[in-house]
Amino acid sequence: MADNRSVVTATIPSGSNVSNAIDCNDRSVLGFVAPAAWTAATLQIEVSVDGTNWITSIFDSTATAAGLLASVTAGAGYSVDLIALTPWQYIRFKSGANQGAARTFSVVTRPIA
Repeated sequence: MADNRSVVTATIPSGSNVSNAIDCNDRSVLGFVAPAAWTAATLQIEVSVDGTNWITSIFDSTATAAGLLASVTAGAGYSVDLIALTPWQYIRFKSGANQGAARTFSVVTRPIA
């Protein structure tokens, strides 16, 4: 049986701290690879139901915070809380500091079964 995983990208532009949105309408986010270079900062995954209004604090079913990383290692891979992100149609990455150059995340997704 085919796995059907795919990789999409989200980029934080140079001098900014927020990436473009990823539409997860029919896909689940499994994880991501941090950019090869990274201006030291926390990283937050923000979620949205409409791609316009963003929620910065998300919690899993046990009220545990999900979507915030205290630090990011350049080029490292990270898994995400699949259950916490599944309800949301859009996600994006928000850095705690403006990035010194464009920073692109490779985001691993798979179809929602």
